[in-house]
Amino acid sequence: MCKVIENGVTKFVYSYDRTDDDAENDRRIDAVIAEINVDYNASRAGSRSQLKVRTICEITESNQWIDIEAKIVQLWESRHSRVAQIGLIGDGTGVMKFQVWESAFPHTLQKGVTYRFENVVVGEHANKLYIKVNSRSIIREVM
Repeated sequence: MCKVIENGVTKFVYSYDRTDDDAENDRRIDAVIAEINVDYNASRAGSRSQLKVRTICEITESNQWIDIEAKIVQLWESRHSRVAQIGLIGDGTGVMKFQVWESAFPHTLQKGVTYRFENVVVGEHANKLYIKVNSRSIIREVM
């Protein structure tokens, strides 16, 4: 599924002249999700897991501290000085926007690499959930 997501995102990125405006990114995310046939709303309607590591489909509400393993499927350039990286992560259940604060993680995440994100916060903007990596977060590459 992640390869399908990555291929859909890559095709989409090269088809449009992308900006970093959040509303524009949300529109593009919606189009990618529609193009690769991932049901965005259904992926968030699943039951909550008792496991510490969540899948994207298990993330159903904002203001949660969670752990998640996901692959970086797209990176965007940030125009905000406090945001180090922004883009899309994906697992076998869906895709979700993520944002890394400048002070949160001293290393650069790489497209195509799977990471375990620990102690990240689920945020919400324009009725869409996203992952916020902050100074309490830990990111480890999954081998």
